[in-house]
Amino acid sequence: MLSKLSVRKRIELFSETELVIGVHGAGLANIVWTYGAHVIELFGTQRPNTYARLCEMLGVAYEHLTCAQHGIRVQVDTTRLEQRLDGWAAR
Repeated sequence: MLSKLSVRKRIELFSETELVIGVHGAGLANIVWTYGAHVIELFGTQRPNTYARLCEMLGVAYEHLTCAQHGIRVQVDTTRLEQRLDGWAAR
C-alpha cells in the first residue's frame, strides 16, 4: 500500500515508473511524480475526470478501463486489461 511508504519512497517509485495502473482513489495523486509515464485508471460505475485532467496537465498518457462494481469493490476484467497492456507495450 502506498500509504505505508514515505513521501520520499513514493517520489522515487513514481519517478522511475513507466506504467501506473490503479483503481480511482487518492493514491493516484502520486502520478505528479511521474515523467512520461502511461496511466491506466480503473473505474467502477462512476467515472470522475480528476486524474484524466491531471494527466493532461502533466503531459502524461492516460486511459481508463471501466470495471464491474460490487459495493465498494471493483472487479477488473483481466482479459481487457491485458489487451490494454499489450497495446501499451507495442508502442
